[in-house]
Amino acid sequence: MMRAEAEITWEIEAFLVFEMGILFKQMGLILGLFESSWAGWTGSSISAVQSLQNIAFLFFFLGFW
Repeated sequence: MMRAEAEITWEIEAFLVFEMGILFKQMGLILGLFESSWAGWTGSSISAVQSLQNIAFLFFFLGFW
């Protein structure tokens, strides 16, 4: 019984991590609409969109792993 519960818990955690990846990806897409103005405001070489996409990739990878 404990093994089945542990497996279900692991699957739920993997699903939540995957969903967080989707959330970060959507945030990146939304910020992508404002990327040109965002780069103008911050003047940084790496945009917030690139940062969010990197985070999204990390969560997708952890969710599938």
